[in-house]
Amino acid sequence: MKFEAIDTRQIYVKIVEQIRRYIERGELKPGDKLPSERQLAESLGVSRTSVREALSILNIEGVITRKPGRGTRVQNVDKVSLQESITVLTDTGSPLEVLEAREEIEPRVAYLAAKKATTEDLEALESVMDQLIAASDSDDYPTDLDIEFHILLGHATHNRFLAQITRLINTERKQLERFANANALERRDGHIKSHYQLFKAVKERRARDAEHLMRQHIRSIKSHVLETDEQEGRIG
Repeated sequence: MKFEAIDTRQIYVKIVEQIRRYIERGELKPGDKLPSERQLAESLGVSRTSVREALSILNIEGVITRKPGRGTRVQNVDKVSLQESITVLTDTGSPLEVLEAREEIEPRVAYLAAKKATTEDLEALESVMDQLIAASDSDDYPTDLDIEFHILLGHATHNRFLAQITRLINTERKQLERFANANALERRDGHIKSHYQLFKAVKERRARDAEHLMRQHIRSIKSHVLETDEQEGRIG
């Protein structure tokens, strides 16, 4: 079996879809062991971070199982549910729909993450947080890292349904071109600061603070999107 090189657009989504296709075609069967992160990254021509994020998504969905010392193996997955996941993943809604969903779900996700995050979860969040801070002087807002941070928070709830919903709505926002307006460079420092405050609240187990900070964060983005739409004559 030869893995194909990945288009750089939406890298981790492409990796997820490619692995799903191999499972659907029977080229990867339940119990089969996947190559290591390093081997997959080299074969696909992508970074290990993208591979790790894709495997995290597949693990949350129950498509694969990952155990220390035993590697990553394919689970027994319903092909229909796989196809439905792909449809949800690639269907594009409106920015407001995505933000409304996030406003209802992600504050609770932050609350539960503060309660349930393991040492491993916190280390993963801290790693992404460090990269976000390091990117504060870059020419572009690090949207991929922003999204990875939120997906990791979902994973830290240790609730498979919440983790998958968080992953879906954050994957969806990545595909909304207009969402980039909410992450304009002039707002970058504020976004990175709010993520740091969130991370600190989760790390210190301040669940109510984490919930409140997430709600504030999303409402700020929503307000900016509405303001942009009004200026451009889309609403009002």
